[in-house]
Amino acid sequence: MKKIVICGSKGKCGKEVYRLLKQEGYQILDCVNEHEQSLQEVIAKHQSIDWVIDFTNKEVAYKHLLLCIQYHLPFICGTTGFSNQELKYIQEACQKINLKGIICSNFSLPMNILIKNFSSLSQNFDHIKIIEQHHYSKKDKPSGTGKLLKSLARCECEIVSEDRMDEIIEYDIQFESKYDKMKIVYEVDHKQVYAKGVLHYLQHEDESVFINLIQK
Repeated sequence: MKKIVICGSKGKCGKEVYRLLKQEGYQILDCVNEHEQSLQEVIAKHQSIDWVIDFTNKEVAYKHLLLCIQYHLPFICGTTGFSNQELKYIQEACQKINLKGIICSNFSLPMNILIKNFSSLSQNFDHIKIIEQHHYSKKDKPSGTGKLLKSLARCECEIVSEDRMDEIIEYDIQFESKYDKMKIVYEVDHKQVYAKGVLHYLQHEDESVFINLIQK
């Protein structure tokens, strides 16, 4: 069974990833959380690590990814907010040493299906409006998912980010042209949706399912 280190295991997504992988029998070697041991210390403790999973924040995650590259540790990163320059550096560094890694702005399987088809879908319309709702504490607004969808649109596209008090995440995507309209509403009621996506990736390591921001 794969040996895993989880960074951010006490966060909203990280704790669901921890719970699900533990339930599925994966060996959680160690965890990295704020004000506790560092990833550098964890790496020094263990001779063999198969995957480092990161759900922290942009600043911390970037340092973790650099450590993964330094020690040739495959990684799964669900943290968002990286600049294009940072993504390019990680991509090129991984390619140089043939290191397996994924940075995905959204590990929901249905959302990845939508993202993969968004470009071809959008070309049939004149305007798209993405209204996304997240918990008010979310730092990166628009979200990585919203910005990715906008970058793929082949027509005019705007994003509206709204706060909400509960933990529900909603994407209301409105497509419109002169003679027709279409609307897609996707709602996530629990972070386990993302944990299931991480589990799917671990089980299959299938690059075709998820949008990897560091894959050409």
